[in-house]
Amino acid sequence: MMLPKKFVFRFFYCCIALLALAACVPTDLETAVTVTPIPSATMSNNPDPTTAISTPLATLPVLPTNQGQPLPDLPTPTPLPATAVPESPSIFSGAPVKVGRGQILDAAFLPDGDSQAIALGWANGVSLVTLDGTEKWWQPTNALLIALDASPQGDQIAAVLEDGSVVILAAETGAMQQYAASRPYVYWSDIAFSPDGQQVAFQSIGPQRGDPIYLLNMHTGELQEVPQSRIDSTIRPFLVWSPDGQTITQAALGEECSRLVNLNSGETELTLKTETTCYAPWTIAFAPDGQKIAVALPTGGDPAISIDFLQPDNGEVIASFAGNVLTLPDQTAHILHFSPDGRWLATPGGFSYYGEAYPAVVWAVESGLVQAELPPTDRTRLRAQSFAGDTMLRFYEDGRITRWLFTENNSTETAVAQIPVVAPYLEFVWSASSNRLAAPLRFGGVAVWEAATGAQVAQFPAPLAIPD
Repeated sequence: MMLPKKFVFRFFYCCIALLALAACVPTDLETAVTVTPIPSATMSNNPDPTTAISTPLATLPVLPTNQGQPLPDLPTPTPLPATAVPESPSIFSGAPVKVGRGQILDAAFLPDGDSQAIALGWANGVSLVTLDGTEKWWQPTNALLIALDASPQGDQIAAVLEDGSVVILAAETGAMQQYAASRPYVYWSDIAFSPDGQQVAFQSIGPQRGDPIYLLNMHTGELQEVPQSRIDSTIRPFLVWSPDGQTITQAALGEECSRLVNLNSGETELTLKTETTCYAPWTIAFAPDGQKIAVALPTGGDPAISIDFLQPDNGEVIASFAGNVLTLPDQTAHILHFSPDGRWLATPGGFSYYGEAYPAVVWAVESGLVQAELPPTDRTRLRAQSFAGDTMLRFYEDGRITRWLFTENNSTETAVAQIPVVAPYLEFVWSASSNRLAAPLRFGGVAVWEAATGAQVAQFPAPLAIPD
């Protein structure tokens, strides 16, 4: 049976339309246009029937029926609770325990020639050692040590601490008495026994303050102030008694010059100055007989004249010595000091702030000539030196005790003992159990301490240098 031509033409056009639609569907689903997923709650319940023409197309996203309308907002996220702020880290430990003694900050020789001992001012205590390095006693302190001195009679040692207190120790036993002498936070101080050993003078500076000179009576414990002796907080104190015990030095800088003041009235007995400049306050030394004062001219002056000898009553220059003298302030041995018999005058030497080397020099006082010079070998600070007959004893901050036979031609100093000192710039090393600490010593060797008590439990000699 023949179909009508009208129906055939309609069927032909429908086939062409279906082929055109099939050509619009991508054969590679990975290259199909991505459509933003729509939440299931907003999808139409009556999808377009054309989306079901083939199985692969059923996985494509389906557009809602309300095309052209604004999409609904996404669901609001549920906020999470805030995280609790953690506690600040902290270390829980027991009571502090002193391990080792730190640096040697000051030292002073006791008298009696070759039988001398040395008082050592460690960072946290005082000890007394003999010239062969044997320690007689050790006395800890409860604050950092600032300055130390020994009495001329050799029976007492005095020290100023960072908390402002003064401690007096018996040289024979190390027994200590402590005096609440001044305000705390001392960062520079000087302390000096009177010639008869009955009083000790001390003066300190600290933050925004300068103290007067205080006098502590050894027998009564009474403390008195020298009138008009307060200094500025930028001036390093330096105290030297006159041999008769009636005057003491008061340091000054800038336009004012240092002076000798009367201990009872505070009046000026002598201003230490030249016609053009001031004498350096930390270089003053009285001759043992009290008949003259040695003072060094400021560094940078005429190198041909470095030391003047003054009359104590009027300051008249009676003699001048030539030689290189380091006059910059430092916590080290006194810049000038006489031998007990007054025959020799010495300066310790060292390095200036800019690295210039100054030798140790000994002058013969009667002739004014240089007896001997000793160039410095390294930058280790000299903490004290003392005459012992015609030899010089010297003590360094690294624990070396040396002897210099300055009366012999071309003599050099010879080490006679070595006191163990923990290097201040090296770190401690913990044992695996945290029960012990070890640290290297300045001249080789290692010391080991019990952490719980601070007691030294072992010491290994050189060449061992690094604990492991």
